[in-house]
Amino acid sequence: MTASHSRTLLLVEDERLVALAEKRTLERFGYRVLVASSGEDAVEAVKENPAIDLVLMDIDLGEGIDGTEAAERILALRELPLVFLSGHTEPEYVERTEGITSYGYIVKNSGDTVLDASIKMAFRLFEAHQRLKDSETFQRTVIDGLPLPLVSVDRDDKVTVWNPAAERVFGWSKEEVLGKPAPYFPARELPSVEANRDRLVAGESIQGAEAVRTTKDGNRVDVRLYLSPICDDGGTVTGAVGALEEIGEQKKAQRALQREKTRFERLFQRAPMAIALLDSTERIVECNRQFVELFGYAPDEAQGQQIADLIVPAELKSDGEAVSREVIWNPDGRYYETQRRRKDATLVDVAVTGAPLEIDGQPYTYAIYEDITARNSAYQSLQQARRRYQDLFEAAPIPMWLDDFSELKRRLDQIQAVAGGDLRAYLSARPQLLRELAAEVRILDVNQRALQLYEAPDKDEFCAEGIAATFCEQSYETFLEELLLIAEGNTRFSIEIQHVTHRGTPLEVELHWAVAPGSEDSCEHVHVSVLDITERKRAERELHESEAMSRSIAEDGFDVVLLLSLEGEFLYVNHAAGQALDLPVEEIVRHLPLEFVHRPDRPIVVRAFRELQLGSVHVRPPAYRLVTRNGELAWWDSRGTMLFNDAGEPEKILVIGRDITRYKQSEERITSLLREKDLLLKETHHRIKNHMSVIAGYLRYQAESRVSEEHRRILREAASRAQGLMILYDRLYRTHERGSLSIREYLPPLVEETVRLLEHGVPVTVSTQVEDFLLESRTLGVLGIMVTELITNSIKHGFREGASGRITVAAQQQGNSAILQYSDSGVGMPAEQNPQQDQAKPNSDSATDGFGLQLIALLVEQIGGTYAVSTRNGTSYRIEFRIP
Repeated sequence: MTASHSRTLLLVEDERLVALAEKRTLERFGYRVLVASSGEDAVEAVKENPAIDLVLMDIDLGEGIDGTEAAERILALRELPLVFLSGHTEPEYVERTEGITSYGYIVKNSGDTVLDASIKMAFRLFEAHQRLKDSETFQRTVIDGLPLPLVSVDRDDKVTVWNPAAERVFGWSKEEVLGKPAPYFPARELPSVEANRDRLVAGESIQGAEAVRTTKDGNRVDVRLYLSPICDDGGTVTGAVGALEEIGEQKKAQRALQREKTRFERLFQRAPMAIALLDSTERIVECNRQFVELFGYAPDEAQGQQIADLIVPAELKSDGEAVSREVIWNPDGRYYETQRRRKDATLVDVAVTGAPLEIDGQPYTYAIYEDITARNSAYQSLQQARRRYQDLFEAAPIPMWLDDFSELKRRLDQIQAVAGGDLRAYLSARPQLLRELAAEVRILDVNQRALQLYEAPDKDEFCAEGIAATFCEQSYETFLEELLLIAEGNTRFSIEIQHVTHRGTPLEVELHWAVAPGSEDSCEHVHVSVLDITERKRAERELHESEAMSRSIAEDGFDVVLLLSLEGEFLYVNHAAGQALDLPVEEIVRHLPLEFVHRPDRPIVVRAFRELQLGSVHVRPPAYRLVTRNGELAWWDSRGTMLFNDAGEPEKILVIGRDITRYKQSEERITSLLREKDLLLKETHHRIKNHMSVIAGYLRYQAESRVSEEHRRILREAASRAQGLMILYDRLYRTHERGSLSIREYLPPLVEETVRLLEHGVPVTVSTQVEDFLLESRTLGVLGIMVTELITNSIKHGFREGASGRITVAAQQQGNSAILQYSDSGVGMPAEQNPQQDQAKPNSDSATDGFGLQLIALLVEQIGGTYAVSTRNGTSYRIEFRIP
């Protein structure tokens, strides 16, 4: 019978059903349980029932005093273990219990095992606390009861302990000396006192030194000193303690003999094991109290008896002789387990050892017996429990096995020291290391259900192949999470992981990992159990897909759901449809769906219905209008789906729709605004184009006025450039591509217009071969300026007066590049005007001669291109650049 069968618990719980459940649980563990439903009842129960051994106190007890106040009143009445049992884990509730002497805080629903273990721990803590109090009382009793003066001083030589014997011998009371230097040192003894102090500060003990001290009355006292240093946890001397023994010459020997005898008697009689002193014939000379209690013989019954005749059973006579010869008289202290007989003829399991000695030249020995009955009984119970555990382990319906993670834990600790603070990143970057760690786990045992689940032929193969045989590629990702939990010090966790059987069948399991008690540091024994959740996960995935489909329907924004027969009659109308038509659902179903459609839009709905009847599964007609009860029109967007029965035959039509009236109204407003903006933009473009045309015309007009030929030429060139910009602007405005324009729409008209403006007196034929590809407006503007300058230069310098000329412009796309080729049939470019030269000649006769062509070089560089110039048979340019 365990100790719990004799314990009485007081359960304080205001919820009657909870109290009843907890009471039954505690009674299953063998406790006797009393129940109080309020703090006041609990206090009265402790007053009236001294048999209560422990109180389980809830904190929140409804009306009246709460659990903490009740606990304080109970502990004021009586000292007993008190444990808080509460469903609250909030810090404020736990803090309310911190000022109360309690032996635990148990969270409700932590489990029956946790509850029982916590109660047992509370009893052990309470008993340990009592032993500590008893120890402190014992120490105070010993100090105060010592017949010798006992004095303790701190590092400053101030008295901290002064027992009654010191008061009696030296005359000063405790109040007179505590906190002050010891007053009993004669002046002539001070050098030896300083020497003793130095030895004590150095950590030495002083045993038996003789000295002289004085009393309060001035009398001399001869003493023997027993001094020892007092050290803190770091080994630093913080003071000293000493016993002072009066040693009158006539009593020295007597006191020494008495002291030794007393010490021996105490040790002998208070020894925790049974001891008998035997002479050379193995007769009992003396026995202690434990011997009497163990074997039942009074001292006078045992003394003088042969030890073998007294306690060795007849059937173990030869065993007794061997023990006598090899154990009791063996100076090496051998240990032997056997049985011995009590006075009442019952047998007791004992462990025997001996301690030979010599007294006055005669051999004696101590025969020492330790009662190991309880230990053997516990061992047998342990063996039985192990057998029961093994039987339960093998027959368990849950797959389980026992692992040894010690080598993995050792390596993981080493890796953690190397990895620093980011163990996840370190292991993630080393997949091979994860495989090596998995191989370090040893499977010690496995039950039959696990072998069946993992399709393993036998235990030997399952254990030999290890956990790595159950891993697929995805398993190592979860195994990494397991390692991180172990590295954090977790001794129990659950995790979902993908496995495979030994035959390669995929498994999804919920793995429960728990370190066995006693293996928390080494992880030498780890219990692993798994639940096959393959079907559950599959069902969850299907459910998730179904939910995703439902969410998809909802996220489309539809809010009206209709179910129609194949003949077009209502079978089901949801509440949203009634709100949309402003009619009760019951009234809607009495009509045909087409009656609610605006008459001009009915052909749209009829065509959609016929498409479904002709075999279409899904139909989404154009938007149409419905007529509400008050005659208003509402735009609707809908989708029809044909539903089939189990035989695959059309059965019903599902229609899902939503009101898009606001969207239609917004669309119409936006369309109207866009039309207004388009008109405004067209007017703006027209005005800009007119202004640019005015500028070009003004420049041409100026060119025809009475100015010099050089000025006339400059103004014509300016007019040509303005005309080129106007053509670019016009083409950009007409294009549908934002910010881009086909080079074929822009370049040929520009060339024709520029030549027309500049060919005064020189007939020029133009040829353009331009492919159709898009360029950014900025790039086209640059090309337009370059072509304008080239045409200007050709007409100005390339053609002889009175002669005709020809200009050819070609453009093509090659991959990501564009190539512009320009040529004329003129006389060629003078060397001093070649833009590829470092600079124009300083004696150029016109400031503009070099400017235009150097401008071409700058513009080619601007668009990131290259160019080449040839002056054979006229002048030709080849310009190449990348298309952005």
